[in-house]
Amino acid sequence: MKKHVLINLQKLFGKNWELEINSIKRECLKRAEEEKERNYKEGLEIKEVHWTEQFNINDYKTIIKKYFNKIPENKDENNEYESFNKIFSIDIGEGLGSISKSIKWISRFNSYRNLWAHEGTKEKRLNREEVKFLESIHSHFFE
Repeated sequence: MKKHVLINLQKLFGKNWELEINSIKRECLKRAEEEKERNYKEGLEIKEVHWTEQFNINDYKTIIKKYFNKIPENKDENNEYESFNKIFSIDIGEGLGSISKSIKWISRFNSYRNLWAHEGTKEKRLNREEVKFLESIHSHFFE
């Protein structure tokens, strides 16, 4: 997700891509500094954390939704561009009639990720249907 989002932003806005998402960048910079501080306080190695490593799923969703149908102004043959719409629209059984329906999978993906990743939900696990959903999302991007 990160790779596609960053490449598309750079193709859409050139050198100004960071300014286009500056409010998200500010939050990511804050998260990066907080991570450095946390590592320091826990006695871990202090290393630089690039702000683009601090995107969360909702940041990606916000960007995808905002630029869903946007195409570069100076599109040429060397600038092969696939819209966010084309890359991130996945039908999860409700059709693709709107932006919200087309990217609804991101919210479901995030809820499953949260279920799996967070300490408070360790006793809960994904069921077979949820795993199949995640496999279908994976295959959308990697097959």
